[in-house]
Amino acid sequence: ARQEAARLAALEAARIAEEERQAALRRAANAAACVLQACARGFVGRQDVRARYADLQQRLAEAAATIRREQAAIVLQTAIRGMQARQLLTAMRVDFARRTSAATVLQAHMRGFVQRQKFARALAAARLAAQQRQAAAITIQAFCRGFAARHVVHRLRDAHTARVAACVRIQSWLRMVHARTAYTATVRRTTVVQAYCRGFLARRAYTQLVAHRSAAAVVLQASWRARGVRLGYLRQRAAATMIQAALRALVVRREFKTKQNAIVRIQSALRTYIAVRHVQQMQAAAVRIQAAIRGFAARRAVAVKRFAAEMAAKHAAAIICAQSAVRAFIQRRRYLRMRAAILSIQSWWRIARCRLALLRARRAATLVQRVWRGFCVRKQASAKVAAARARIAAANARYDEKNTIGARGNSALEILLTHKQLSYILRACQHLDTVTRLSTRYCEKLHEQNAIPIIFQLIRSCNRSKPHMEVLVHAVRIVKHIACHPPSAPEVFSQHECAAVMIEQMQMFRDHAEIFEPCCSIMTLLAADPQRLAAVRQTPTLVDRITGIASLLEKKHRLEKKMAAHGPGNSELDVPLKLAKRLLKLFAN
Repeated sequence: ARQEAARLAALEAARIAEEERQAALRRAANAAACVLQACARGFVGRQDVRARYADLQQRLAEAAATIRREQAAIVLQTAIRGMQARQLLTAMRVDFARRTSAATVLQAHMRGFVQRQKFARALAAARLAAQQRQAAAITIQAFCRGFAARHVVHRLRDAHTARVAACVRIQSWLRMVHARTAYTATVRRTTVVQAYCRGFLARRAYTQLVAHRSAAAVVLQASWRARGVRLGYLRQRAAATMIQAALRALVVRREFKTKQNAIVRIQSALRTYIAVRHVQQMQAAAVRIQAAIRGFAARRAVAVKRFAAEMAAKHAAAIICAQSAVRAFIQRRRYLRMRAAILSIQSWWRIARCRLALLRARRAATLVQRVWRGFCVRKQASAKVAAARARIAAANARYDEKNTIGARGNSALEILLTHKQLSYILRACQHLDTVTRLSTRYCEKLHEQNAIPIIFQLIRSCNRSKPHMEVLVHAVRIVKHIACHPPSAPEVFSQHECAAVMIEQMQMFRDHAEIFEPCCSIMTLLAADPQRLAAVRQTPTLVDRITGIASLLEKKHRLEKKMAAHGPGNSELDVPLKLAKRLLKLFAN
């Protein structure tokens, strides 16, 4: 019995050893398969990375070559444009100097002419005054003499006064003629002098110009004269062509009108003939059609009677055939339905068996993979777990009641309600941001302490300075955290002009994502309630402002894309533009 027990124990030990060996072999095979898979995936990944890296290097080389070509083209364009600009500037300077000298000479002659004119006018005025004084003396003498003689020649007074007036008028006309003659002669002499001076100056300038740049001047003059002659010839040819075209068009129009009138008369006669002939043909065709229709109606009546007799004979046979066909169709359809149901049940059962076998195999493979990966992860993460446990222990050792969420929230809330200094308010907003993000209970506490209106008042009072923007970032986040908590969300949205305040902040800080995105999230939460959404839609100014924000962001986004056409395509306005479009889609009717 002992030998039998020993033999059984030996067999059991051999069996256990064999099972352990088989398990070890399976583990080794799994490990080898995992290693092979890892090597194959690594090889494929390295090949892919090498191909991508080579492609990237090629693209970078092409981009660098393109940039170098563009830079070389820009340098060449800059040099050519600079040379052209310098040449143009030199020509403009020469032309300006020439025009300045000519203008100086002309100004001198003009000023001399003006002074001579002033002197001539003054002399003429002096002469005219002397003549007027002489005429006045004569008039006074005549008046005195007339007054003395009025007692004698009272009846001749009117005639004498008329003669005196006529004499004065004749004298003034003669003086005017003499003055105009003198002025005309002076103008003529002045014109002659000016022409001589200008000719002299032009000849001197031309002589100097020929002395300095004779060849260039000759070429320019020849080109300019040739251009003038060519333009004159072209104008004359264009005028002659236009006149010829007008005359030819007139002749052609007259011929066309004559031919058109003749054609119209011919067409009218021909159409009259065709219409009469068509009417005659239509009448004959109508007669033929009527005869054919009447014959067809008579023949159809005879055929209908004959057909009714034949159909009465065939009707019974057709009913019998139809009944047999319907019964055969019903039996065949019943058979096909039963066959389809049997095939469907068989296929479903086979699919279920295959799916069950696949599920079992997948579960077994998943279990093996999970055990192996868990073992590997535990083996690799033992040091990390130990370090994490050490950090947790150290954190527990440094535990302080003042650093808890409740204590930090209470102190921050007290500072927010009592202090007005910006640094204290910023620190309180930072603590409240962390507390409301980690604790929903504290969101309700802020509601109970009536701190939400104070936060909204703080948001309204902030401007675009950097300290105020930091306060505004945390304040908007606090409002977002409170709005995300359903019990305290109605208190946020019931605040006066909540939507207007958020849209105003979006409009002011559309280029600051840390403020714009929380405001968009708050407006999205507000739009989740149909009543609040309808209230916002009833305020057209808010929807118009959202539309303006979206359009402005889209314009800036397009401008940034144009400016960064040769650079990377990442833009900071992608996320704000998507959020603004989503809000516009929510609030638009």
